[in-house]
Amino acid sequence: MSFQDIIKTIEKETEDKKKIMDKERKEKISSLEEEYARKIENKKEKILKNVGEKTERKIFEAAWMAREKRKISTLKKKRKLIEKIYENAFEKILNLSESEQRKFFGKLLDCIEEMKSTEIEIIPARKSKEIIGEIIKSKDRLKISDGYINSQGGFVAKIDDAEINCGFEMIFDKIRKQTELKVADRLFSFSGDKAK
Repeated sequence: MSFQDIIKTIEKETEDKKKIMDKERKEKISSLEEEYARKIENKKEKILKNVGEKTERKIFEAAWMAREKRKISTLKKKRKLIEKIYENAFEKILNLSESEQRKFFGKLLDCIEEMKSTEIEIIPARKSKEIIGEIIKSKDRLKISDGYINSQGGFVAKIDDAEINCGFEMIFDKIRKQTELKVADRLFSFSGDKAK
């Protein structure tokens, strides 16, 4: 073989190897591109899923917060309405007619007089002193005090070492504690059932 033929053979082999290497390189690049495209797609899906989950969580939290704020607002309005009802009721108690007061205080003082004690001191509120004084005149064991209690009406009964507070505020407070749940149930019950 001549030198020229040897060079041509080497060039041909080199060219063939170059083509094979180019083909392998292109296949490798294509394979790498596909692999990275899959990795990028997987990463993208994970990121989107994570963003979606976070977004769903944020939407849920925002909806929950909105519901809670509505509930709190509704409860405040209900509480305000109940407060207004009791304010109006207390105002009516304060404005009882003289005959209604006589009847009311008469029943209270009858109960007080039935207690086991020799003498019971009645300390009235300034506003109620005249009516209570007139009622006590017919009661043997009740004695009206010269002092006054700090109340808008009613009295305190001193029996031995104990006191029974029958001031309007105390009586009303006890009534309110006993009735507030029933009042709320009647006002805000939507089930169609009547409050018991």
